Amino acid sequence: MPSSNQPTTVEEMLGQATTIAQQAMGLPEGQRKSYLITLRKENPVMADLVQSQLDDMRNQARLQGGDMVMQQQQQAAQQQPGSLPQ
Repeated sequence: MPSSNQPTTVEEMLGQATTIAQQAMGLPEGQRKSYLITLRKENPVMADLVQSQLDDMRNQARLQGGDMVMQQQQQAAQQQPGSLPQ
């Protein structure tokens, strides 16, 4: 029987993985890698879920960064009327 502090449902595991990933994102890369190695030894399934969440967070940040660049470029183009050939 699982102990009371271990997640028992898929939703609980995903929630815990998300929380761990959010905390891990704040660590320097070396510490984050070391933590994931330790977690993989203790709980390979959770380590995979955390890694997946970290990947999702990185991809989301890249997309948001790309959106910001596009917005900045659009704003710059709007501030320079007549810069495009008609």
